[in-house]
Amino acid sequence: MNTSVSAMLFTSKTLANGEHPLMLRLTKNRKLKYISLHLSLNAQYWDAKKGRPRRHCPNREKIIALIEQKIREYEE
Repeated sequence: MNTSVSAMLFTSKTLANGEHPLMLRLTKNRKLKYISLHLSLNAQYWDAKKGRPRRHCPNREKIIALIEQKIREYEE
């Protein structure tokens, strides 16, 4: 079966510093699994429609590279 992988900001959990954890959402056979990327962002830096950090996000390029690397790992 196909596996769908997407990045998301887990806004239902707020860390002590006011940020939210960045997670991968895996869907396989209509079952969900969330995997932490061990990163956290402030909600103002996350674009939920695109599933990516906004342009003014600090370390944006590194975050995008990590997300793409993890997505490739889980799609295999």
